[in-house]
Amino acid sequence: MKQRLSAHIEIWGYFNAVIALFFLAGFFTEIQTYESGLVYEYDLLIISMVFGVLSFFQIISKIVEFDNENIYRSLFKGEEIIPLRNILEVKLTSLRINGRSLWKLKYFGKEGEENCFRFLPNFFDNGFEEFKKAVLSQNPSCKFVNWTHSLDFDQ
Repeated sequence: MKQRLSAHIEIWGYFNAVIALFFLAGFFTEIQTYESGLVYEYDLLIISMVFGVLSFFQIISKIVEFDNENIYRSLFKGEEIIPLRNILEVKLTSLRINGRSLWKLKYFGKEGEENCFRFLPNFFDNGFEEFKKAVLSQNPSCKFVNWTHSLDFDQ
């Protein structure tokens, strides 16, 4: 049975998109006209852009699930199935969203090339601990690195 590993952050993307639209509307309604020309409130535009970029990444976030033998990653073109025995390393990154850390997973692809992706584990259950057990049962040589520092450029 598949269990969800990644967090449910898509809904927050739509929420942030609405906030971005409000700030963008504020930018266009707060234009001041003077004799010397138009004066724009660029701080509203910058805030709108930040919320827009944040919402974009939250909306396109991928679903990551696992079972006892594979990890399943949703993509735009379908689903990628990665055997747990092909995982090389699961590493904590210094990137954080709402106090939760992103993790980087390195694995061997179908043709033997080394690939990686990042995911934000689900916050409200112990799915990540079960994922660690499942990976280590299939691949005892896999490394779980649960520390990082700012000089680590392999983020």
